[in-house]
Amino acid sequence: MHEQESHEQASKPIREAHIFTERCFPLTDDNDLDDNSDEPYVRKNTFLFIYQTVQQKMLLERYGELVLLDATYRTTKYALPLFIMVVRTNVGYTPVATFICESETTAHIAEALSIIKEWNLRWKPRFFMIDYSEPEYQALQDVFPEAHKYVCSFHREQAWIRWCREVTTNNGVEALNRTLKQFYLKLTTTNTVSSLAETLVLDFIPDQLMSYTRKNYAFSSQYKAYNPQVPAFLHDRPRAFVKHCLTKISAAAHYKSKDVQKVGENIFQVKSENSLQWYEVFLGDSKSFPKCQCAAFMENFMPCKHLFAIFAHSDATWNSLSPLYKNSAYFNLDLSFLSKEVQYKSCLRDDQEVGTGSPVQQEDETDISGEEASTAIGISILPRSASEKN
Repeated sequence: MHEQESHEQASKPIREAHIFTERCFPLTDDNDLDDNSDEPYVRKNTFLFIYQTVQQKMLLERYGELVLLDATYRTTKYALPLFIMVVRTNVGYTPVATFICESETTAHIAEALSIIKEWNLRWKPRFFMIDYSEPEYQALQDVFPEAHKYVCSFHREQAWIRWCREVTTNNGVEALNRTLKQFYLKLTTTNTVSSLAETLVLDFIPDQLMSYTRKNYAFSSQYKAYNPQVPAFLHDRPRAFVKHCLTKISAAAHYKSKDVQKVGENIFQVKSENSLQWYEVFLGDSKSFPKCQCAAFMENFMPCKHLFAIFAHSDATWNSLSPLYKNSAYFNLDLSFLSKEVQYKSCLRDDQEVGTGSPVQQEDETDISGEEASTAIGISILPRSASEKN
């Protein structure tokens, strides 16, 4: 694919995107060989294609503390790896950059990562999750030496479970790769790098970004009114977060005032239901995140029942939590990309994207059922001004 060809196909998403095609050349036999080399397969250049939209840049800045990097093959008739950079958002997994390079070597991967880093100067990643790949690890180490690198548990375990059973994964990155291969690339017949790039730019990436935007709108009070039994501070938040909190509110209903003791500034002790143990809970402050000694909080960092017991039996409310925590991008909706088109598509009660038929996974509807909301009944978690969202 030539750069000129890319611009000839330009649409609004492409014009608003970063696209690196300076070394995208036709992969044909006539261009593959160095005329002055005695070696049979020495390239004149190395191939590199990178793509990132403005919206992807914003998502990377919003959620890019942890980035998942994964390579997939067999996307074209050439042995070129397709790398997808993915972030965990408040509603699922979303790609924030893609690149195709000559081969999966440290030098080629590092060059692509360096360019993406230059495009996103305000992005400060702290963690990367990768396959078990030495070139990927070393490339990240070269470009982002301060970030921590982790091996994805799926790939760590895949090596020893593949021989005994077929793997069906819920891993977000693997699911995106599977969707790309099993749906989008089946619609192309040429199996070329050009068709892969076109599919990424015109179909796959726009559909994934539309899914993110639409889900955030569909979970908001602008789309559908919340059940009146859902506490106001849980409005306009991701559905999974709301359901989690309602479950913990129900669990906290068993606590009594004697089970909650204030021992310091924003520090409480909450008695365990099943033992004589007391858990220390810190609500956090402007510089520190909340803490609870219970296993549930330490495992997923989500609000636990001990927090809601404190809200029910003390002067503390949701507003007492650290702003670093309650204002987390994962606990709030993102309506920054909302448009009339998104509102229209969100109103269609169909599991497929309009006009494309793409299999973008849908979550449940916005409203919380009466049965779910009723878990909050009987526990006054907002005794004062905490009826406000933040």
